[in-house]
Amino acid sequence: MGIVKYNGISTEDLGLIVQFIPSYTFPEKDITLDHVSGRNGDILTNNKCYRNSIATYYLAKVFRKGERFVASANSIVEWLHSSDVYTKLEDSYEPDYYRMAIFKNGGELSNYYDQATTIEVQFDCKPQKWLKIGDQPIAIGNGIIVSNPTNYDSRPIIEFDVLANNKVTITVGSNVMTLLPLESDTHITIDCENMECYSSTANFNKYLRLDSLDFPILEKKSNTTINISNNGLNPTIKPRWWTL
Repeated sequence: MGIVKYNGISTEDLGLIVQFIPSYTFPEKDITLDHVSGRNGDILTNNKCYRNSIATYYLAKVFRKGERFVASANSIVEWLHSSDVYTKLEDSYEPDYYRMAIFKNGGELSNYYDQATTIEVQFDCKPQKWLKIGDQPIAIGNGIIVSNPTNYDSRPIIEFDVLANNKVTITVGSNVMTLLPLESDTHITIDCENMECYSSTANFNKYLRLDSLDFPILEKKSNTTINISNNGLNPTIKPRWWTL
């Protein structure tokens, strides 16, 4: 019996079962086709990204003694609508991965004589399937090499502490980032996917300088050398590997 977990709550918590093994879904490439009159074929523009995909689960629940249909239906709907942003979606069929998903649809729960219910649930997912191992922080220092095992470039999260009035330089491959001195001791997070530099209380994008004018990537099927100056204390990197 499989388990689906969304926003920290699992089907098991709600007494739900997964009726069928879900299909393996993958996203559509974002490609634009334009036709020019008088010319054979269409002009193809590859936008070099992927569209969202849909993850579908067929769920069922047999009511325990004392449970009622409406109360059970409400608890399921509250779970599905428990997040207004993309949140983590996992299932036991692909235990090494997770997706970032949102449930945004309506739906209906069948009532089987107040004894059971079923529902088809569709989550709207970002195209990436994130490897859980890619979320584990790796301690970094001068000359550490990080190896991307996937066929897709990843944009990591880099974290470190910095003392007041100290400049920090981080080099990822050939990409150099410099954090200008701050007024106080701060724990810094650089999120290369969302292109943000921040602490728990403030945004520091204006203090971050990018020599290549872009946030660094860890190239697919490649080894990347990472260096950080001594002013960056307790530095770690989450490589954020992903696949389709």
